[in-house]
Amino acid sequence: MELGSRSDAIAYLLKRDGAACYLCDYPLEEDMTIDHVVPKSRGGTWDSLNLKLAHFKCNQDKADRLFLDDGVLEPKNGRPPRLHKSQRPVLCEECHNGRMLEAKTYCPVCGSEAGPERFPHYAKRIPRECQHDHSTWCWMCGSGIVSRTAPYIYI
Repeated sequence: MELGSRSDAIAYLLKRDGAACYLCDYPLEEDMTIDHVVPKSRGGTWDSLNLKLAHFKCNQDKADRLFLDDGVLEPKNGRPPRLHKSQRPVLCEECHNGRMLEAKTYCPVCGSEAGPERFPHYAKRIPRECQHDHSTWCWMCGSGIVSRTAPYIYI
């Protein structure tokens, strides 16, 4: 049986199935949604036999998974795992991952190129305030115009 509007479908499903979520069996409140038992992405239709009421969170958790023969939802194994923060890279004691190197040079220990393209903003200085060492940087020492190994003196 095809249902007309969303409100007609909800009224019909409440009368047919009762006011409980078919996924968790808790009473439905205002957060109810219409769920396709066989998802539309897997060939499901808007037929009333394919529709059930569920909580919004339960429906989101089910997503487009199907029920197995024993009545349990498919596992989420086929989905990519959630991304976690990556580990910080190991810091090279010789060059501090390129921050201690002059422009166009390489570290003999780790093979890093000179300095990252971006430096932390808290260490950014204008050239006359920069000490051109490894604790601060300016556009001159960051681009290699001024050597970062020796202090630069303005005249």
